[in-house]
Amino acid sequence: MHYIRSRQLEKSFEFTKLRDSLSEKNGNSLISYMQTCKREKLFNESIRMGEYLLSQYDQPAIRNRAGFLIADAYVNLHQYRKAIETYNLIFEKTRSVREKANALYYTAEIYQENLKEVDSALIYYDSLITNYKSGISYMNARAAIPYCYIQKSNLSKAKELLLALEKKRLQVDLKEKVVFLLAQTLFLENNIDSCKKVLSKLLVDYPVGFYVNDALSLLKIIQTGTDTPHVLKDYALALLFEIQYNSDSAIMILDKIASDKSKVLADFALYKITKMSLLKNDSLKALEYINQMEENFADSYYFPYSLKQKADILFTDEKKADEAYKIYRQLLIEFPNYPFISEIRKILRTSSEKKVDQNS
Repeated sequence: MHYIRSRQLEKSFEFTKLRDSLSEKNGNSLISYMQTCKREKLFNESIRMGEYLLSQYDQPAIRNRAGFLIADAYVNLHQYRKAIETYNLIFEKTRSVREKANALYYTAEIYQENLKEVDSALIYYDSLITNYKSGISYMNARAAIPYCYIQKSNLSKAKELLLALEKKRLQVDLKEKVVFLLAQTLFLENNIDSCKKVLSKLLVDYPVGFYVNDALSLLKIIQTGTDTPHVLKDYALALLFEIQYNSDSAIMILDKIASDKSKVLADFALYKITKMSLLKNDSLKALEYINQMEENFADSYYFPYSLKQKADILFTDEKKADEAYKIYRQLLIEFPNYPFISEIRKILRTSSEKKVDQNS
């Protein structure tokens, strides 16, 4: 562990090999090394150890454990085709039903979320639920399929599947996800009253759930836009484009909302555009929208988020770091209850520790 954290990777690698050879030689120390590399985000090193393990062991169980870690490392390195090849190999070699189902699920997830090939994802999800009708991957696939249909703009099919799933006995976290996706689908259909009912029920049934903040956010949007249905309709379209990874079209619609004479949801639209611009690594465009927010909506609930975004942009430029720290401190004092405060405290604490080290 010390060698890994100090990035003495060659020593760490050789020490782990020696440890494995002197112990029961069951591969567990090699797997532990790969898991540590995953936590430390040393994905190439995890793959290197995985390949060594595969050259030393024939036992299916340990090979499959290594295979899943190798595939995960490839995903984190954005080498998605290699990850798929690895999962396909696991699927072909393993006799474990659970591991076959997991390999199919993770492959489908890559197609859906990373490669954005929804039709390919559906093929794998459908194969999973047809051939392996139990286990967590089966249930996760059942919940993922409706989202694929949302991405394909087939909202009626998505709603049909979600309504059927809602009636089944599911794990609490999965049931909450299904309920939120149903509410989101109703919103995308502009079925606002039904959407509100489902969201309100979610908040009652899952008061500390994973989707509570998302549900509150969508309810806030609906309540704000109640008297301007055309704005809500525009935002539903922008949200659909966002779900479909079509950020350019989403930004175009959000820009329309920000420019609408009603000014309803204009602050939220600017905040969303800023986030999307940052995801596209367009910090200059993001700063333009942050400045618009500062000029026109300084009292908005979303304004502190925009300030945080501005500080994060400045923080990447060493020459502007002091300006970023100033904004972080302002946020810490003026908006202590916002969810990003713990992150800001960590940034400021790390900065303070660096200054102490430099002066010592």
